Amino acid sequence: MPHQNHPLTLLGAARMILMPDESPQALRLKVVAASRLGYHAQAREILSRLALADEEESPVGGAASCR
Repeated sequence: MPHQNHPLTLLGAARMILMPDESPQALRLKVVAASRLGYHAQAREILSRLALADEEESPVGGAASCR
């Protein structure tokens, strides 16, 4: 099984930032990693990409229309 990077340590956080994976789960981990490393501007930029990805995946009308 390949080693999974996780932002639990500074080395893991640095590796997570450099990973090319852009899945929502990876982006959430990258936000944590960037915050732990003190890269707050990068964390905000990743959060905005994550929000855009969530908007593209959500149905028209948002979650409120799914009653």
